[in-house]
Amino acid sequence: MQYGQKQKTIALDASNLYRSIEDLPLYNFDQYRKTLNNSWFVVGYDGRQKAVNPELIKPVEDFVNEEYYTRIQDRSFAIFIGKLAKIEAFKMKYYAASTLVERMAKGFGNDVQQQMVRKQYIDELRKYGFKMEFMANVEEDLAALSIISTQIQSYKTQIELIKDELRKMGNKESISLGKQLKIVSQALQLGYLINAKKITVLDWIEYTEQMADLATKN
Repeated sequence: MQYGQKQKTIALDASNLYRSIEDLPLYNFDQYRKTLNNSWFVVGYDGRQKAVNPELIKPVEDFVNEEYYTRIQDRSFAIFIGKLAKIEAFKMKYYAASTLVERMAKGFGNDVQQQMVRKQYIDELRKYGFKMEFMANVEEDLAALSIISTQIQSYKTQIELIKDELRKMGNKESISLGKQLKIVSQALQLGYLINAKKITVLDWIEYTEQMADLATKN
């Protein structure tokens, strides 16, 4: 890509998604597990284009992950899904608390109705573990909101920590995919090197099952 050239955005529609391990290229799945970028489920995506809105792809992402872990009978799927759920929970808390703080920073009138609205916002913040005093002036409110804004960032930190754990789960194999492809190709005496971009995830599972069968027979 030349300097100054815009990244190509892939048009997203139903036909542009790999929806199963039966059609998802192994290479794409390997890249997804390394990066957690679910744009690798989009047909034609190669990492150089602008990423697609992940929320649009999430249903397919969840389905393919469940299909994969079920097929290989790996119990770590429950752990994987649990960590994804934690990320979503922290995201919701982050955006909700940030919205509350942003509104409160604009201030409220001194009339009873406005102060009741302010109390409702304070009560909502307390639900997320952020304490503010109802009997406080504007300066005290702003000081408290400044502290809360800093505390809210801990949600983003938690999200990144969990994402790092998921990346490690995706990279738990001590042998790179390239080396695995070479080992399986040689063990099955295919006469060629398996191309990760030309086989699906299901194809790869079946190759490894064949290799496991050979190992038990020898």
